[in-house]
Amino acid sequence: MPDELEYARKAISSLGCDVVKTVPFILPDEEQSERFVAVMRKLRFTPKMYPRHGGTITKKPLFLEQKGEAK
Repeated sequence: MPDELEYARKAISSLGCDVVKTVPFILPDEEQSERFVAVMRKLRFTPKMYPRHGGTITKKPLFLEQKGEAK
């Protein structure tokens, strides 16, 4: 989860949220797969530019857009 959370932090922040905590749990399957749930707090209103259209989401993911890497 740490890697995924780091990629998501900028997007979470731009949507007006903050991660309060992450909670691990084990899926009740044969592999006993570990997963995490991120508990978030809404800090401010979501900007008017969201939600975005499907093509924009694919072409400019938030984690790339905020680093200035999306084209």
